[in-house]
Amino acid sequence: MDCLFCQIIAGDVASYKVYEDEFSLAILDIFPISPGHVLVMPKKHCSTLAEMDETEAANVFRTVVKINKALADLTPNNAGFNILQNNGKGAGQEIEHVHFHIIPRFKDDHVRFKFPKYNLPAAQMKFLQEKLLTAIKKLI
Repeated sequence: MDCLFCQIIAGDVASYKVYEDEFSLAILDIFPISPGHVLVMPKKHCSTLAEMDETEAANVFRTVVKINKALADLTPNNAGFNILQNNGKGAGQEIEHVHFHIIPRFKDDHVRFKFPKYNLPAAQMKFLQEKLLTAIKKLI
């Protein structure tokens, strides 16, 4: 088993577990962006979201919501939360096991996520919309 998160789930690698149920595990990130940075992952190995079915994803996201609520209670001085999921190496995913980052944000924390914004022509937007609608219908 080469997957670090699978090893943590199996108990072969130590972690700072904060929540576990039948479907998911939540641990403190050992290289946190801020205090309270938690990782939530499915217990079943899936490299990307495309490998998960909707029920598995819903079960994991219920844990994301629980952890976010707990962190909000624990950090009443927070300025908000980033909830991130890097899906694939090209998107910055470092460990090939689906996981969500829940990152508490604080005033003047100097953490910045800056993405470029594009102004696409209406024709391109319409084209993308039609392609997505067709692709989604195939999944339903």
